[in-house]
Amino acid sequence: MENLHRQLNFYWAGKYKTTYPEDFQEKRKKKNTTNISETRRTNKARYDRDSKLLPNIVPGQPVYVRNPITNKWEPGTVKSMESQQSANLELERGSSVRRNRLDIRETPIKKSPRQEASVQDQINEDESQPGLPSKSTTSPDGSKHRTQSGRIVKPPLKL
Repeated sequence: MENLHRQLNFYWAGKYKTTYPEDFQEKRKKKNTTNISETRRTNKARYDRDSKLLPNIVPGQPVYVRNPITNKWEPGTVKSMESQQSANLELERGSSVRRNRLDIRETPIKKSPRQEASVQDQINEDESQPGLPSKSTTSPDGSKHRTQSGRIVKPPLKL
């Protein structure tokens, strides 16, 4: 590179000029060598800003495992943890697989019939409290429409 500068200086009969001033080029060289660790820290902070920790899983825990071919989630159980990022799993269909932590999801906790009945009792108590407006809505056939969570759906108010 220096040889090229010499040839250009000879050809142009003077110092070869660049678009950058000399002091800027020197500062640029110094900046690249002195602030590498600081740059790495700021880049890591930006990268980690939107990341989140996955919940811990333990052997014997029921989970859902993503099948990479069909892209569907299949039920299974954790046999052992190979590392923090991978686990050996046994699927309900009988096969044993090893999957990355990103392809494993915890199974949602199902409520027992007792818990479901207590939720229904609380909903019924809320409807029967005096002084509060009635939450019950009836559809044209006379039945109340409820969502899966137990909330009563009110029809829209149209003028």
